[in-house]
Amino acid sequence: MSIYGPLKYVILVSLFSMMILTITPLIVFTYQILRDPRLFEIRVEEVTWLNEGMVSAKVVLHYPINISLSRVRVRLGSTDIIFENVVKGEVSRRITLTPSEVQSGISEIEVEVIPGLFKFKYTRAG
Repeated sequence: MSIYGPLKYVILVSLFSMMILTITPLIVFTYQILRDPRLFEIRVEEVTWLNEGMVSAKVVLHYPINISLSRVRVRLGSTDIIFENVVKGEVSRRITLTPSEVQSGISEIEVEVIPGLFKFKYTRAG
């Protein structure tokens, strides 16, 4: 009896288990998005004037799921706000913008669930 027979099955089971562990967060996240497309709550708060042409604002991301996200990019006007390693709860970033960027609102949201494998992108039309 050769050792390669049982070893082959151990390798196949290991690869299958790794694939399941990698794909499960993607399946849960996709299910949640399909169930509630407004899954993310993104708010712009505490807008204060710095000078004639610039304002300071706090961008808050509320995320209610236990699946962690490797990266979330929110485009506000022409400014990208990056949230890394987002877990359930709220995270915020303070940024400096022009008043027109605040008025134009969020134009794009990009979510990376599994780094390099799956991205979800929402772009506002118009």
